[in-house]
Amino acid sequence: MSIINRFIIRSKEIRTNCAEYIQHIKSEPLLEVQIKEYKDNRTLEQNAYLWGVVYPAIREWHIEKHGIDYTCEEYHEHYKKRFIDSIVKEVFGDIQKIYTTKGSKKKFNSYIEKLYQHYAEQGLYIPSPDKGMR
Repeated sequence: MSIINRFIIRSKEIRTNCAEYIQHIKSEPLLEVQIKEYKDNRTLEQNAYLWGVVYPAIREWHIEKHGIDYTCEEYHEHYKKRFIDSIVKEVFGDIQKIYTTKGSKKKFNSYIEKLYQHYAEQGLYIPSPDKGMR
């Protein structure tokens, strides 16, 4: 059985609670404590919204308006190159541009907002996510 407790230290009170928790841990089994900078990564819900709502809405709109039937993956590849800053990286000796929405909720939401704006200007309304997902 693994024991996982995570503290995001936003205040002195949480820092104190974390230290108290560590003080009261039993010495067995041997445990590891890791402290690292907090990253507000995108959530599984955000990802599900993008792939389950946004891309399907875009796909259906293109089928209805233009008779074009691309896959959600094809839309993803197209729009990440258009709306996401690239990272130039060497991979096995080749220089490649990498586009990713991995990372913060803020970057991910910015990408989705660009999709909203692009399609709103063309007449497509993409349903908003539940409040808890943003």
